[in-house]
Amino acid sequence: MRDRTHPRIEALLDGELAGEEAARAAAHVTRCGECQGAVAAYRALGEALAAPEAPLPVGFAAATRRRAVARRRPEAPLWWLTLPAPWRAGLVALLALAALAGARLGETVAADRSAATQLAAALDAPAAAAIAAAPAEVRR
Repeated sequence: MRDRTHPRIEALLDGELAGEEAARAAAHVTRCGECQGAVAAYRALGEALAAPEAPLPVGFAAATRRRAVARRRPEAPLWWLTLPAPWRAGLVALLALAALAGARLGETVAADRSAATQLAAALDAPAAAAIAAAPAEVRR
């Protein structure tokens, strides 16, 4: 036997081979020791799968649930709760200050959009005034 998966033996045992093909496979099994071992293994597997399951012990489900709940991983502590109280107060103050500074900066940037436009116009104005004041022959 060359093929380790024994597809023809499985087909023979499952009754999927018919007529001459079934007879050839059965004759081969009677001559081949390796195939006889495979047939025995497949039959043992089939019997093991057909055997009824052993009943679970009384209280198995409840005991399993209790063990699962007891082994539940504790939640990780919040890292800032491990800091001493003065450090936590300082952290809260620092975060509040950062939030306030961010809000003020946002207001300043939003309000200064027109100021930025005015500054850009003022920076361009001297150059425009110089060009306007130049004699006509220079402007050409």
